[in-house]
Amino acid sequence: MSVTFTKLLGDHILVRLDPRKEKTSGGLHIPGTEAQPIRTGVILQVGPGRWVKVRRQSTGDYRSVPRPMQAVVGERVAFLIGSVDTKTGQAVTHYLQEDERVIREDDVLFVIPDGVDVEVTQ
Repeated sequence: MSVTFTKLLGDHILVRLDPRKEKTSGGLHIPGTEAQPIRTGVILQVGPGRWVKVRRQSTGDYRSVPRPMQAVVGERVAFLIGSVDTKTGQAVTHYLQEDERVIREDDVLFVIPDGVDVEVTQ
C-alpha cells in the first residue's frame, strides 16, 4: 500500500524505521525481535504542533496557545512503536509502508546523537 500526502497535522511525526537487528554484534540471536515495543528511526516530516489550553492568571479563564514541535526533520530518535489511546485504552499503531510509521510526538523517548549506534534490547 502506497500512501502519499502533503503535510501532517497536529503533533504527528513521520518516521522511517531503522532495520531491525536480529543478531547482536557478537552473533547472538535476539529473541522476540518482532515484538520489540521500542524502535529507532529517522524523522522524515513533522506536523505544526498542537493547541493547548492555558489558564490566564489575571482572569482565570482559559485560552488556546500553539505548542510548537520539539522534533526536527533529520533527527534519529528512539520511540514507542505502539501508543495507547487514552479514551479506549487500546494500542494504536499507524502503518504507512513497511518501513514508515506515523507516531505522536509524545511517543518519542529520546534523540540519538550523530555517530552513536544504539542497540535496543530488552
